[in-house]
Amino acid sequence: MEQPGLPLAAAATMEAPAAEVGGQPLLAMAGVLEAEESTDQKKWANLFPELVREVAKDLLRSDVTEYIRLRAVCKPWRSATAAAQLEPRFFPRNWQLLRGNMLGEKSRFVNVLTGAFLKVKIPPQYGRVIACADGCLVLEDNTTYTMRLLNPMTMAVADLPYHYIYLSFIHVDVTAAGIINDGGEALTVVLCITVGDMAAIYCAKPGDFAWRLVDAGIEEGEVPMFEGGLTVDGSFYVPKRTGDVLKVVLHPRPRLAYVARLQDARHWNRVGGFAGVRFFLIRSLDDTHGGGMLLVRGLYENNQAAQMDVFQLNLESRRCTELRDIGDRIIFLPSLTLRGDKFPTLHGMMGMLSGDDVEMYIGYS
Repeated sequence: MEQPGLPLAAAATMEAPAAEVGGQPLLAMAGVLEAEESTDQKKWANLFPELVREVAKDLLRSDVTEYIRLRAVCKPWRSATAAAQLEPRFFPRNWQLLRGNMLGEKSRFVNVLTGAFLKVKIPPQYGRVIACADGCLVLEDNTTYTMRLLNPMTMAVADLPYHYIYLSFIHVDVTAAGIINDGGEALTVVLCITVGDMAAIYCAKPGDFAWRLVDAGIEEGEVPMFEGGLTVDGSFYVPKRTGDVLKVVLHPRPRLAYVARLQDARHWNRVGGFAGVRFFLIRSLDDTHGGGMLLVRGLYENNQAAQMDVFQLNLESRRCTELRDIGDRIIFLPSLTLRGDKFPTLHGMMGMLSGDDVEMYIGYS
């Protein structure tokens, strides 16, 4: 279901010229800018700047794409509002990348709260998408040895240090990525990287010379007991294979710190250890802004999921409480949660599905 075309007239200066909704440019012209403005249009353009800023603030809390549309209406509205920078308040957190830019195609995003779709053309010179982080994209180009952090809705971009691991190994898997905003001026990008049986977490700020290894508290040669991760409210969390949840702490050195422990130990008895257990952190979508986390435990036998359990993560009590009913949420493992009532093709479905099937289920075209 494509989002309806835009009724707003766009400006000559556009913040995200490549984005499209319903087959139309996101900030495309709805009329000829040079045409004589009607009296009503002039009245709208003459709104008090303070009022425009208040409306823009409310729209930004809802979705950055609505903020972009407002700024595209006319020059006075753009002058009254701030241009979108690579800042957390402009991150498109509710937009999930479905398909990356391949062979010049536009990347397709879905809004997990509303069910809307959006097409965005990522500049090919930025390289390939290797991860999604808090609505932004991490891109890598092995021909120019560059990495970037890109907001796909505003096209704000920043350079990241190139990771040497892409020069040493052919098959590098980024299992999760996130952005930490600890109140400082610069954001910190986090990558969970797996190469074969080796796994590690790295962090870097835009403009840094190199990536820093996050101390996971493991001995040399020991198999790391974590996989995946999720950003919530400016912090990055990682689930251990024991069911505990850790947080990446940057100071005084990058390291993992416990924030919650899973008291339920049935996974020990079921499979005789952790070999057949996987844990995933996903968004709970509990409020209008999609905040909160769920911890999903999968018990695997012969590489098949024998049982899935879902726990509500409470950071204040530092506990995980099992959920018997996940409501209308549809979970695509390892990292996507959708509201079933927003997607007609998911009507009547429930439970958890493979993330590889998401485009088929929600009607990708």
